[in-house]
Amino acid sequence: MDYNNLNTPGYPTNGEHTISMTAFIPTLRDEFKFGYRLSRTIRLLTFLDVFLGLFMLFFGNAGLLIFVRIICSLCGYYGSKSYNYCLTSIYSSFIMFSTIGEVLLVFLYNREYKDGNITQDMLMIGILYQFIYFMLKIYILRFVCKFMSFIKELTDHGKSELTLYDSQPVEIVYW
Repeated sequence: MDYNNLNTPGYPTNGEHTISMTAFIPTLRDEFKFGYRLSRTIRLLTFLDVFLGLFMLFFGNAGLLIFVRIICSLCGYYGSKSYNYCLTSIYSSFIMFSTIGEVLLVFLYNREYKDGNITQDMLMIGILYQFIYFMLKIYILRFVCKFMSFIKELTDHGKSELTLYDSQPVEIVYW
C-alpha cells in the first residue's frame, strides 16, 4: 500500500506521513481534583520520610524510633494511595507527636547548655534547626489534615473512581 497517495480527508497528499492515535484519557470530576493532588503530594512526602528513615537506619543511630518512623510513613503512603482514613490518621498522629518532640528537643538543648555540655553556638544552631524542622512538619501536617477531611467526606464510589483514575497510565512529555 502506498501511504504517500492517500486521498482521504485528514491525510496530506504532498508526500508527508501522518500517524495518529486515539487513546482513552480518563477524566476526573472537579470536586475530586484537589483530593487527588493532595494524595500525590502526601505520597511524595511519605516517600521522602521513608527514604530519610532508611538513610538514618543505615548510616545513623538505628533506634526503635527509626522503625516507627518508617512504618508510620509507609502507613501514610498506602493510606494516601488507597484513600484510607485509618492509615492516614496513623501518619498524621506520627507527625503530630514528632512535632511535639521537636519542641521538647529545644528544652533539652537549653538544659544541656545550662549544664555546660554544649556551647552557645551549638545551642543556637540546634534551636534554629529544630525551629525549621518544626515549621516543616507543621506545613506537612496541614496537608495531611486537609486530606483526612477530604477522605472523611468521600463515598465508596468516589474512592473507587479516584483509585481507578490513579491506576491509569500517564504519558510523560519532555519537550
